[in-house]
Amino acid sequence: SLERLQTIFKLTWMRNTLYVG
Repeated sequence: SLERLQTIFKLTWMRNTLYVG
């Protein structure tokens, strides 16, 4: 569903932010 996709995208963004930071 769209909500699940949005959640996965958010988690991926958080991981990328943590790795970059």
